[in-house]
Amino acid sequence: MSEPDQDEMRRKRLARLSQATGSDKSKQAQSSGQAQSPTDSGISGTLVSPPAESVKPAAVGKSPGTMPLKSPTLDVPVPRIREKESPEAMEVGSLKSGASQVSLDFDSGIENMDVDDKKESPTKRNRTTSSANYEATDQQIRTSIQNILSVSLPGTDGNAKPASLSCPAASELLESGELQTDSNLISLILSDTSAQFSSHLTPDKLLKYLITCYSRTHEEESSVGRRASVPPLSDIIQSIRYQLVSFICLVLEGGWQGSALSSHSSALYTALLSEDFPPALLPNIIDTLHKDPDRFAAVFSPLLQHCVGEMRRERLVDGKYNQPVLILRQLCEVRLTSGLRPVCDLLVRQPQWLPEEIGAAGGLEVVGLSFLGPFLAPSVFPEEDPGVADKYFKEKISPVQLKSAGKELQNELDFLRSQLHTVLHAILANSSTREAGLAYIAEVIKRNHKRQQLQANERLNAGDGFLLNLMSVMQHLSSKIKMDKVDPNYIHTDKSRIDLTDEARLKASTQEAAEFTQSLEKSGEAKDPNFMTECWFLTLQAHHIGIHPIIRRYQRRLRHLRELQKMVEDLEKSEPVWKNHPTAARNRALIKKWKQQIKKQSKSKACSDIGLLDDALFTRCMNFYSSAAEHMLRLIDPVNPNQPRLPLPSEPSKLFSMLPEWLVDDMADFLLFGVQFIPWVVSSSLDHTFLTWLLTILCNPQYFSNPYLVSKLVEVLFVVNPAVQEKTSEVYTRIMSHPICEEYLPSALMRFYTDVEQTGSSNEFYDKFTIRYHISIIMKSMWESQVHKIAIISESTNGKQFIRFINMMMNDTTFLLDESLSALTRIHEVQEDMADPVKWADQSQETQTSRHRQLSQDERQCRNYLTLARETVDMFHYLTEGVQEPFLKPELADRLAAMLDAVLEQLTNGPKCKNLKVKNPEKYGWEPKWLLSHIIDIYLHLDGDRMARAMANDERSFKIETFQDTVRRMESTLNRAQTDIQKFNSLADRANKLVIERRQQEEEWDNVPEEFEDAIMGELMEDPVILPGSGKVCDRKHIIRHLLSTPNDPFNRQPLTEDKLIPATELKQRIDQWKHEQRTKKSS
Repeated sequence: MSEPDQDEMRRKRLARLSQATGSDKSKQAQSSGQAQSPTDSGISGTLVSPPAESVKPAAVGKSPGTMPLKSPTLDVPVPRIREKESPEAMEVGSLKSGASQVSLDFDSGIENMDVDDKKESPTKRNRTTSSANYEATDQQIRTSIQNILSVSLPGTDGNAKPASLSCPAASELLESGELQTDSNLISLILSDTSAQFSSHLTPDKLLKYLITCYSRTHEEESSVGRRASVPPLSDIIQSIRYQLVSFICLVLEGGWQGSALSSHSSALYTALLSEDFPPALLPNIIDTLHKDPDRFAAVFSPLLQHCVGEMRRERLVDGKYNQPVLILRQLCEVRLTSGLRPVCDLLVRQPQWLPEEIGAAGGLEVVGLSFLGPFLAPSVFPEEDPGVADKYFKEKISPVQLKSAGKELQNELDFLRSQLHTVLHAILANSSTREAGLAYIAEVIKRNHKRQQLQANERLNAGDGFLLNLMSVMQHLSSKIKMDKVDPNYIHTDKSRIDLTDEARLKASTQEAAEFTQSLEKSGEAKDPNFMTECWFLTLQAHHIGIHPIIRRYQRRLRHLRELQKMVEDLEKSEPVWKNHPTAARNRALIKKWKQQIKKQSKSKACSDIGLLDDALFTRCMNFYSSAAEHMLRLIDPVNPNQPRLPLPSEPSKLFSMLPEWLVDDMADFLLFGVQFIPWVVSSSLDHTFLTWLLTILCNPQYFSNPYLVSKLVEVLFVVNPAVQEKTSEVYTRIMSHPICEEYLPSALMRFYTDVEQTGSSNEFYDKFTIRYHISIIMKSMWESQVHKIAIISESTNGKQFIRFINMMMNDTTFLLDESLSALTRIHEVQEDMADPVKWADQSQETQTSRHRQLSQDERQCRNYLTLARETVDMFHYLTEGVQEPFLKPELADRLAAMLDAVLEQLTNGPKCKNLKVKNPEKYGWEPKWLLSHIIDIYLHLDGDRMARAMANDERSFKIETFQDTVRRMESTLNRAQTDIQKFNSLADRANKLVIERRQQEEEWDNVPEEFEDAIMGELMEDPVILPGSGKVCDRKHIIRHLLSTPNDPFNRQPLTEDKLIPATELKQRIDQWKHEQRTKKSS
C-alpha cells in the first residue's frame, strides 16, 4: 500500500472519531464531572480527560512540578524530575507532597504490622481568582502536547521542542478545525504512533516510548510553571498520563504483539532498571490493573518470574544480583488506598512460593525451588558459591586488601538483607498475605532444623549464607518488638510454629513439658498468638539453626588448620631423620598434600571471616539476645525484670523451667565466640539487661538441671577478665561494679565451685578442673577489689558453705600437684635416657617411639595440671592471708596440714626431689621456687597452736628434717626475711614436740577396745557420733570431712548430712573413763 493510502486511512479514522464524539458531547461530559479511567474504557474508544474540577491546582508557593494524578482509586503525587533510582526512589516519588493515597511503607518496625492504615486523599484547594492569569492558550497547549509526545503539531509557539514523530491526520484535522485540542487529540496521536511502532519496531521500543512520554509530563510541568496547575493545561496533562498508562498496560498485556507473551520474562523488568523510569508510573499501572485479577496476573506474574529467574543466574560477585531484589522491593511496597498490596497477594500465589517437600533434602530444596530462595541465597561461603574465593583469594593478597574486600562484601550483604527485609515486611504487613509469609519462614526453619545437630549432613540442609540472610531479615523484623507484648505461653501451645517436643528443658522433663502443654489447653490460657510473639520466637529459632552451626563449623575449621600446620611443621623438622629412609617419598607427598589442604582451608577461612565476623551482624545478634535476656528475666521476676530482687525463690517459675536448654547454651556460646573474635562488638553492645541476666543466672545455678550451662556462663566471666582478654576490660569493670556481683556473686561462685562435681558432660572429671580454674581466676580478681574482698570474708563466717569450698580446693590441689609432680618425674627419666646416646640407642625403635609418645602426653598433661594447680595454690595463699579460722577447723586442719607436708617433702628433702629437675621447666610452667615460697607462706599465715597440732597429727609426711631443710633453702635460695625464717622454724619445733608427746600418749593407749575405735580411720575416738542409716560409729571430725566431699553414708551410700548425725554421749563418757583409767594405771 502506498503512502497516500495510509494518509487517507488516517483521515477516515479521525472522521469516525469526530462523529462518535462531537464537541458538544465532550463539553457536556467535562462540565458534568464524568470521566472514565483508562481501565473503564477500551483504548480504541474515546478517552475523556478528567474534569477540571477534580484536579487540584498547585498551592501558592508550592513547586508546580508536583501534580496529583487522579483516578477512581489512586492518588499519586508525581515528582517533576525523576530522581536517581535508589532503594528510596518510590518513597521520594510518593511521599514528598504528603498527599498520596498509594502508601509506600518504609518503617522497619512492627507497630503498624497488624493493619495497613488507609491514608486519606489531600484536601482539594479551591481555585483562586489569580489562577486565571496562568491559563494556557491553545497555542501553548499544543506546544506542551508536542513536547510530551514528541509528535509535531501545527499552531505551536516558540517554546516547542523539535519532534521526532508526526501524525499527519491529527495535523490536518487541527488545521481544518474539525478536531479540538483535547483528550480526543491525545487519543488519536497515541493510537497512530502506537500503530506505527508496532508495525515497524518491537513492543519493547513502544513501551520505552510510552514511558519516556510519561516522564516528560513532569518535565513539562516543571518547564511551564504555574500554567500546569490550572485548567485547561492541567486537564490535558492529566489526560495524557491516563492514556499513557492505558497504552502501557495494553503493551504489557500483549495487545500490540502478534505472538503470545512469555510467562517468565517481562519488558517491564528492563524498563524498571532504567534510571529514567518515573517512580509514580508503577503504582499507576498496579492501580489500573489490580481490579481485574486476570489482567493483573498477566502483567505482573511474568515480571515476578523474570525477577526470580535473574536472581538464580546472578552471584554476589557479579554486581547485578541486587537488580531483581530492588525491583521486587518496588513491587511489594506499592499499597493502594484500600490498604491492599496487590503484588504481595500475587507473589504468595506464585506456584513456587512454598513448594512441597520432595525428598530428604527439604532444607536444600527450599533454596532452589521456593520463590524467595534465590533472593536469600547470595553467600560468601565457598561451599555455596566459590565465586568470592576465586575472585578475591585466588592469589595471595595483603591484609589491607583483605580488609577492604571484606568490608565491601559485608556492605553488599547488608544492603541485600535490608532490601529483603523490606520485601518480607511488606508481605507480613499485608493482612491477606501475613499468614503465607509466616508459614514460609516457619517451614524454612522446620526443614533445616537438623542443622543444629553436631554432625549435620550439609547436603540435606540450606547453606550458611542462606540461613544468615534469613536470620538477618528476621532480626530487622524483630528490632522494635516490645517484650511485654510477647506471650511466653506461645511455644508451649499447639498453635506454636516451633516444635520443642524433643528438646531438653532448663529444669523440667519431657513428660512435665507435655503435661504443661495439656494444662494450658484445658485452662484456656493458650491464646491466639499475635504477630509480635510469632515473629520473635521464629527469630529466636532462626538464630539457633542459623549462626550457631556456622560458629561451630568455623571453630572446627580453625582446629583443622592448626592441626595441619602442626603436622607439616613436625614432619619438616624431623626431615633429617627420615630423608634417607624408605618412607621419605611418602613423607614428602604428605607434606605437599597437607600444604594444598592448608591453602584451600585458608581460602575458606578468609571467606568465613567475611561472612561471620561482621560487626553489623554481631551487633544485631547481641541486640536480639539482649531481648532474649529480658524475656527470661520477666519469667524469673515478673515484678522487677530489669533488676530482679535477690535472693530469688529456691525454685524457678514453671515457664522458666520449660524453656529449652539450647536458649541459654546458644547465648553463652555466642558470648564466648564474640569475646574471642570480635571483643569490641561485645564491649559496645553488652547492655545492662544482658549483664543483669548473666549475673542473675550465675547467682542461681539451682535453676538449671544441667550445671554445664552455668559453667559456660562462668567461662564468659573468665574470658572477659582483663588478665585473659584486654579488649573487654570495660565490660569486666561493668560486671564487677554491678550490684548483684558485689553482693551475691562471690558466694554463688564458691557454691558452684563445690557443686560442680558433675556437669553432665562425658569429660566431667576433667571439666570440673577447668571450671574451677575459671572460678579461681575470677576470685583472684575479686580479691583485689575491696568490696568483693569484704563479701568473700563475710561468706567465710556463714555456715558450712565456705568449709565445703575449702575442702574442694584441698581435693583439687592434692590431685593436681600429685599428677603434676608424677608427670615431671616421668619427663625427667625420659630426658635423662635421651641425654645418653648409647643408652637410648640400645632401646628398640618400638620402645623409642612408645616413650616419645608417652613423653608428649606427659608434657601436655603436666603443663595443663600445673596451670590449674598454680591457681589453686595461689587461691589458698591469698585466702589464708585474709581468713584463717575456717582453715583451722578440726574437719579441715589435719587434711590441710597433711597436704602441705607432702608437697613440702617432695620439693625439699624427699627422695623424689632430684627427679623433678627437667629441661626447659618454663615450657611446662614449672616454677619450684614459686611453689615452695607459697607453701611456706601458707604455713606462716596459719601459724598457731592449732596448725602445729594439725601438723603433728600427720603421721605420714611430717618430718622435722624436711622443715629443717626448708629453713636452709629459705636462707640460701629464697632469700626470705629472718622474721619469716624464725616463725617457720618455731612452728616446726612446736609441731615436733607435739609429735613426741603423741607418741608417748599412744603408748598409754595400748589395747584400745574395738568399740572405741573410729569405723573409718581405726583411731581412738574423741567425739563419737552414730550414723543413722548404717548404725556405724565414727569420730565427728572424720565423718564431717567425708561429708564435705560426698554427702552420703560411706557404709551404705544413703544420703547423709551433718545435722542427722547422732551424738554417742554414753559412748563418749565410757571413752573418757577408759582414758582416765589408762592414765591412772600408767602413773601408778
